[in-house]
Amino acid sequence: MKFAIVVLATVALAAPTAARTKTLPLDWIETTRSRFGYPAMTFRVQSVTIGGSAWSVRASVTNRSAEQIAVVTVPSPYLAYRFGLLASKPRRRGPFPETLSHARTWFGAISFAPSPPAVLGRGRTWRGTFSGRGTIPRATLIRVTFGDFLSRRLQWSFSWATTDAFRL
Repeated sequence: MKFAIVVLATVALAAPTAARTKTLPLDWIETTRSRFGYPAMTFRVQSVTIGGSAWSVRASVTNRSAEQIAVVTVPSPYLAYRFGLLASKPRRRGPFPETLSHARTWFGAISFAPSPPAVLGRGRTWRGTFSGRGTIPRATLIRVTFGDFLSRRLQWSFSWATTDAFRL
């Protein structure tokens, strides 16, 4: 009898979470080009799954350039956006432009499956899932971010935020 009560309680607690999980099939493909100063790369977002206070992105990154690209996934307060989700905050009325009003919230990935390579070789692709925690806001534009990347040719690191966006 105790076993049946434990199973029933477990199912009752898990059911609301499972019902709130939503997978959005996106199939976005975006590219950088060397003529804009960045190594030629392709970023593909297959899907995003949001559930409760967790999220995950199925994606890939392809190095189309003639050089090796280092992939940095270690958290740092000094680097640009890394792998994650970028949410625009609802527009606020005020005297400051968007860049000065901190009009974005970034949710960084805390796990990868499989882990991206430390160096993405010429013509190589990493495919996998990156995931994080945080309640993603509804009714606001959400973009997917990739990076941070390092190239010997560039004097700085770079990241990529998709031009495509979705709303929950």
